[in-house]
Amino acid sequence: MLSDDMKERMDHIFHVNSSSSQVLWNEGGTFRWEELPTVVQLSPVSKTLVRDFNKDGFPDILLAGNDHSYDISTGYYDANKGLLLMSKDGVAFEQILSPAESGLVLSGMVESLLYVEGEEPVIVAGMNRDSVLTYKVNR
Repeated sequence: MLSDDMKERMDHIFHVNSSSSQVLWNEGGTFRWEELPTVVQLSPVSKTLVRDFNKDGFPDILLAGNDHSYDISTGYYDANKGLLLMSKDGVAFEQILSPAESGLVLSGMVESLLYVEGEEPVIVAGMNRDSVLTYKVNR
């Protein structure tokens, strides 16, 4: 939270034009926003991992999040069980893998997400008020 003193010293006013989840592409010094697919917009995304999961030379994104901090009248925002946006044939995010397809199920409010390199890489997800989940990455 910003103190009144800090607010008085601010030089910029920012406006939000969209609350959708988007990716920002760097295209040789120019930047382009791209809204992520509709299935991503169903629940808050707060954690991401950008890796080349399928080893095709293009980035893939693991998206996680959810939010359980709202009051009883609104309920939980928890439709995101972990989505994997895969590039395919050089096209970014051509394939969206659901938890049933990827084997990665992140039910709950994801507080941290980590990719650990090694002989057998793992994804570690810290869940709010729950256990830490680990998933072996198949190569």
